[in-house]
Amino acid sequence: MPEPSRVDPIRPQPRGYPRAMNLSPVSIVQARAPKGPSRHEETSAGGLVVLGSGEQAQAALIARHDRSGKLLWSLPKGHIEGGETPEEAAIREVREETGIHSLVRAPLGVINLGWNGCLGLNENEFQRRSLWALIIA
Repeated sequence: MPEPSRVDPIRPQPRGYPRAMNLSPVSIVQARAPKGPSRHEETSAGGLVVLGSGEQAQAALIARHDRSGKLLWSLPKGHIEGGETPEEAAIREVREETGIHSLVRAPLGVINLGWNGCLGLNENEFQRRSLWALIIA
């Protein structure tokens, strides 16, 4: 397996996730924001964290409880902070949520979710865009 490219969290890389996919979360959100009804948008980044390889490979999951106390499992992800690239946000979120120091290996894709009326009024719209990457430790 080729050595993964290391992402320097201080200096953005000229190529990589998601720029290689021609995605810019800020420009996409701004370009699609309609005039009129209120709209709430969130963009986050995270990843599938793989530790080891072959039969010994493991994935990092986050355990949390919902409001009713039910145990839920998820992949580490979180909001992209100002001035941060999606790669940097994914690496930071993995480190904050799992303590694992990692590298972005490859993009996995984008998940777009949307709800109308989620804020209690029919004219409101909520959009969540999640950028996902394969991350190795």
